[in-house]
Amino acid sequence: MSETEHWDYLDKLVTDSYRKEVEFEENVWRTLPFFAAVLGLEIAALGVLRADLAQLSGPLGYVGLALAGFWALLVVATLGFLARAIWAADFDYLGKETELITFARRLEELVRQRAALAPDAPLPKAAGRDIRDELRETILWQMADCTVGNRAINKRRELARERAGRTILASILLVLVLALFASLAPLY
Repeated sequence: MSETEHWDYLDKLVTDSYRKEVEFEENVWRTLPFFAAVLGLEIAALGVLRADLAQLSGPLGYVGLALAGFWALLVVATLGFLARAIWAADFDYLGKETELITFARRLEELVRQRAALAPDAPLPKAAGRDIRDELRETILWQMADCTVGNRAINKRRELARERAGRTILASILLVLVLALFASLAPLY
């Protein structure tokens, strides 16, 4: 692998990782309509079942009431997990374009100053690097640093979204159980 091939590889790898983490941030918001629709359907179903559930009495009535209370807790937990998934987070992004231009100008000035001090002396290899290479490495470091922080935020959000998904599935099952209890009301 030549001297620049590994930088090309790192450039692609780091850039892809950075883009993936920034795009993942947007994916969190795309799932909210699903959760809203499911919760809306559950609430509508319980609205329909409410009259039948209210007719249950005795132990069956207490079980129905407990299940309805547990359903409410699951809905609150789902909303809490969703809130955690979308809670504002300080995503890291690359430096401002104007700062990168200023950095490039400083590098150009540094090269001119070194050349003026010793016009005939060869520059050390590190000092004689191409300005483009310096910028590339600086941007890669910024992207890598941003990616690490953004990935941690995305993992936290992903975990919260998974938990919201599990609690909403449990609440769907509970609505079905409550529908079964409501169907038993005329029998008791």
